[in-house]
Amino acid sequence: FPSHDTWGERIKIRNRKGEDLIPIEYLANLAKYHKEWLDNTSIPILKITSNPHELEKLASFVQSVSN
Repeated sequence: FPSHDTWGERIKIRNRKGEDLIPIEYLANLAKYHKEWLDNTSIPILKITSNPHELEKLASFVQSVSN
């Protein structure tokens, strides 16, 4: 799960007008509440990753919800 630091870096890279005004505290709270929601929801969550070591977990998840 991307941290608020990662989001901040992505905002800088995109260089979209206005995004640079988003306070880091807002991003930190957003990351916190989003993670809490993901950790406590009862619905299946599909986590998309770019980490090749996580692809086996992804394949297993897709198989589990498609049966």
